[in-house]
Amino acid sequence: MINSGKRYLNVIILILLALIIILCNISLIYFYYIFLSANPANTNLIANPSFESGSIEPFNWTFVTNDGNKPKWDNIHHSGKKSIKITVSGINSGESGYLESDLIIAKPNKYYNFSAWGKIENISYSHWPAVRIVELDTNMNWLRQSNLIFNEGMNNWIQKSVYIDTSSNTAYLYVYANIWKGNGTFWVDDLSLSLRNAEPPPTPASVSVSTHTPVSTFRIYYVSIYGNDNNPGTEEQPWQTITKAANVVHGGDTVYVKEGTYNEKILINNSGSPGNYINFAAYPGDTVIIDGKGISVGMWDGLVQIYGSSYVTFSGFTIINSKFIGIMVSQDYETNIIPSNILIERNHISNIASSAILIEDGKDIIIDRNEISEAQTMEGLSQQTGETISLVNVDGFEIKNNVIYRNNFESINIKNGSINGQIHHNDISQHESAGIYIDAWSGKSSNIKIFSNKVHDGRLSGRGIALAVENGGSLKNINVYNNLIYRNAATGIDISWYSKGIVDNISIIGNTVYNNGLADSWGGGISADYGLSTNVIIRNNIVSKNNHYSIQVKIPGIIIDHNLIEDFMGRKNETKGKNYVEADPEFVDPSNADFHLRSTSPAIDKGWTDIVLIKDFEGNIRPINGSYDIGAFEHVSG
Repeated sequence: MINSGKRYLNVIILILLALIIILCNISLIYFYYIFLSANPANTNLIANPSFESGSIEPFNWTFVTNDGNKPKWDNIHHSGKKSIKITVSGINSGESGYLESDLIIAKPNKYYNFSAWGKIENISYSHWPAVRIVELDTNMNWLRQSNLIFNEGMNNWIQKSVYIDTSSNTAYLYVYANIWKGNGTFWVDDLSLSLRNAEPPPTPASVSVSTHTPVSTFRIYYVSIYGNDNNPGTEEQPWQTITKAANVVHGGDTVYVKEGTYNEKILINNSGSPGNYINFAAYPGDTVIIDGKGISVGMWDGLVQIYGSSYVTFSGFTIINSKFIGIMVSQDYETNIIPSNILIERNHISNIASSAILIEDGKDIIIDRNEISEAQTMEGLSQQTGETISLVNVDGFEIKNNVIYRNNFESINIKNGSINGQIHHNDISQHESAGIYIDAWSGKSSNIKIFSNKVHDGRLSGRGIALAVENGGSLKNINVYNNLIYRNAATGIDISWYSKGIVDNISIIGNTVYNNGLADSWGGGISADYGLSTNVIIRNNIVSKNNHYSIQVKIPGIIIDHNLIEDFMGRKNETKGKNYVEADPEFVDPSNADFHLRSTSPAIDKGWTDIVLIKDFEGNIRPINGSYDIGAFEHVSG
């Protein structure tokens, strides 16, 4: 009996030891899983981002055939050995097949960096090729999409990037790439998605209310080209026109417009309230076109008109063929009610006779992630009547993440007394006159920040960023920093000589200004020619390989220091300033617009340190190693 008892005891001990081993292994697996799923900042969340895994097609990706076109795994690559080739052959516009990633677990209300390398060849387009990232909720419902538009770099690899701020109900992300309504070839490689180390610069308090407006919990209405305006507006029995919906909705309501072309002029004059926006949106995944062909749109009128309304969002539409303005927001001139808290986002606007977007006498306006081309180009107007995005007398605004290309005249124009705003993370190209133009005109404009924009390839007399007071007003407290200004026909950054008013407290700090003044005899790098300007600082800028001059000034008492100058020409009024560096900045690849600094760059740690720029173009914290780098990028080793 004693031996039997010992045997039972030994068996029990062995069982307990086995259980302990199993529990330890489970714990290790659990902690390993937690470690892997922590998604630390700077970790690429895209599986197989360079497509190197797989013997025939890369793992973690799906190739979808569309209209007979299917993406291919190709030997042309940016890095490694492979990339993805997307093609629409022939001369007719078409839709390519597309490449789609596996689902990526995401976090709500977080900021992510998203980037990709791409190369285009023989592109003929209605729309440029793009790499796109889509947000889904827990039920896999489409929420919204951000696009990397590849509209430059023919035959050369270039990198595009954007930050995205996920919505409050985002649960998943996925990436896809395609050519939509075009032809030619598009290669994609080296995608990256990571949580940001820090949030991007905060939006102004005056406009933050509408940045993350939740989807309404009130009525949801539907519009379809197959509907009827006598229907109740449900998904099963939708209305036929957006105009019907605009006349019915109230604060908190959402209108989803389904696939199709809507040949109508739209007037929105109902208002929401704080927290209860009226939301007009293209149905998720649908292409919804508002076409002005054959519609009378009078002078200073919009194909879409938001008239004296407040707390309205307008999202996801394609707007074409307006005979005057695309989207116009203005006060109600009968009641003098000023529109406020308007969000215009994710629209594609093209072939417009005048401005794509015009805001007059508004308050707290956000213009975010729109794609705009061919504004001021439609036949019918013999002279300039507006700019691509134009704000007149607006208090509180943010213009961000827009892709604006191939438009006439100024691309973003803030004028006539507009105050308290930010212009950032826009990609502006192939423009005339100026990419970003701040003109107080006869009003009092002040407190405007212009940062982290790309303004490039301006044509004819296209400048990068210009500041002026054309008609006796005042322009004060303007900060221009961390911008990339390159390959423009005229001046990179300009305090304009023709001003007629007060220009005071202007800072031009930490920009990269490269290869400007290509077509105009008076163009160059940075010009401060208005002699009555006061309290102007030009500091920590890289000014490299610009024609005619690097930095040119006609302002007494101006502060110019700690800039890197390459190709100083000694022209009249040209200066190097104080504590300058005169050298090649050693960009990584300037021919392909990669202005990051090599590890040996003389711009590293040579900037003036007593400044308030705490982040660079990409949101990296400044300074690293205790000293600021010159230019838009702080060098990050590794």
